[in-house]
Amino acid sequence: MAAMELTEYTALDAVGIAEAVRGGEVSRAEVADAARRAIILANPAVGAVIEVFDEPLAAPAGPGAGATDADAALAGVPFLIKDIGATLRGVGSEAGSRLAVGLTGQQDSQLVRTLLRAGLQLLGRSATSEFALLTHTDTVLHGPTRTPWNSAHSAGGSSAGAAAAVAAGMVPVAHGNDGGGSLRIPASACGVIGLKPTRGSISPRPYSDVGFGWVNEFMVTRTVRDTAALFGLLAEPRATSQVPPARRPRVGYWVHPWSGVAGASDVADVALTAASLLGEWGATVSEARPRFSWEALAEAQFVLFAVLHRYAVDITATATGRTPGPDTLEPHTLAVYHAAQHLDASSVLRALELADLVREQLAVFFDEFDMLITPTMPQLPDTFERAAVGRLDDGPDEIKQLWASRGTFTDPFNLSGNPAISLPLGWSSTDLPIGVQLVGRWASEPSLLAYAERFEQTLPWAGRRPPLHVTAIGGNS
Repeated sequence: MAAMELTEYTALDAVGIAEAVRGGEVSRAEVADAARRAIILANPAVGAVIEVFDEPLAAPAGPGAGATDADAALAGVPFLIKDIGATLRGVGSEAGSRLAVGLTGQQDSQLVRTLLRAGLQLLGRSATSEFALLTHTDTVLHGPTRTPWNSAHSAGGSSAGAAAAVAAGMVPVAHGNDGGGSLRIPASACGVIGLKPTRGSISPRPYSDVGFGWVNEFMVTRTVRDTAALFGLLAEPRATSQVPPARRPRVGYWVHPWSGVAGASDVADVALTAASLLGEWGATVSEARPRFSWEALAEAQFVLFAVLHRYAVDITATATGRTPGPDTLEPHTLAVYHAAQHLDASSVLRALELADLVREQLAVFFDEFDMLITPTMPQLPDTFERAAVGRLDDGPDEIKQLWASRGTFTDPFNLSGNPAISLPLGWSSTDLPIGVQLVGRWASEPSLLAYAERFEQTLPWAGRRPPLHVTAIGGNS
C-alpha cells in the first residue's frame, strides 16, 4: 500500500483517522509514518515538538488488560504528550527546563493509559514554557514556539507545543494542561480548540489533585467532535451527568479585562459577535459582569503557584543534582522561586481563604446565568519582541502583573473549577486567530460542546490553513 499522502492525513481529524483505520483504508503504521513526515516538515518553522520517538508508543495488541486492537475507539490516532504534567514511565518529562534535563516519568498517568488503550499512538513530546509558568513559550532549552499563522508571533503558553502542532497539521490532537489558561490561551493563539474541563472531571491519578485544584489535564483539538470524543473517553462518569435547563438559556457576556490590562477592540468584537449569535439561537443574552475581587484572585494565585513552584524546583534539583540558579533556570522562573522563599504556612492558608472567597463570588454569577462569553485573550498573540517574560529582580507585584497580562479572562475559572472552552471564532485583519471563551456551570460540558458544534457549523474554522501548515510547506511530501 502506498504511503499516506499528507493532504489526506491532514484533512482527517482524529475521529476520521480512526474510521479509516477501522475500515482498512489505512494502517496504524501508515498513519504514524504520515505524522512523522508532517513533524519533520513543519516543526523546524514552528518549534512545537521537542522529541520524536524512534517508534510510536502504543498499548499492546490483542486480548488482555490494557490491550488495544484495530477496533478501538480512536485506533491509530497519533498524539503528543506535553513536557510537563501527565507522564508515562520512562518517557522524558523535563518541564522545558535545563534544571530537569534527563528526567523521565516514574509512573503512568491514567490519562495516558486511557488514551493508549483507546488505540491512540504516542509519537513524541511537545514544548512548554519552563515549569509551565508563562503564557509565552521561548525557552533556553528548546527555543521559541511560534503560532503557525505568523512566525513573528508566539504560540502562547504553556501548552504552546500542543496547540501549534495541531494547528500546523502535525497531529490531529495533543495532550496539554491548564492551570491559568494554558490550554485555552495557546488554542486562541493558534486557531484551534482548547477545553479546560470541570475540576475533577479528568482523573490526575496516580497523582493527587494538582495545583490546589487549579490545574486540569486534557487535549487540544481541531474539531468539536474530536473534543467530544476525547472528553467522553477521559471524563469521570459523574462529570457528564448534568441535565440542561428546561428553559431558554441565560447567557452573559463581558469583554472588559478584569485585571485592568488593555484589551483590543477587534478581539472584543469577535466575542460580541458570538454573543449575538447565541441570542439568534434562542438564548437570553445580556451584558453581565461576574462580581469578584481580582486583587484577591491575583494574591491567591501568586501565593499558591509560587509555593508549588518552589516545591517543584526543589524536588527537581534533588533528582538531578543540579543547583537552581541562572545557569539552570530562566529569569522569571528564578524570580518566582526566590519570591516563594518569603512565604510561610500562614501565607498559604490566607491564600486558600481568598480563593474560597473568589470561588463563592463566581458561583453567585452562575446561580443566575448558564453561560458566560468572553474573549480568551485580551489582545492578539504577542510578537516575540513584545512578549512579557519577566525579569530576575521581579517581586510579587511584578509577577502578579505579568500573569494577569494574558490570563485575565482565563485565570478565574481555574480557581472556580467551571468548565471553559476556547473556540477560534474570528481572525484579525492581519490573519491572526482570535479565540472566544465559553464558560459554563459545573459539569456542563455537554451543553458547551453542543454550542461549540453550532459555532463550528456557523463559523467553520477546521478547513482554514495557516502559512506554516504542513501542506503549505511541503505539499504531499
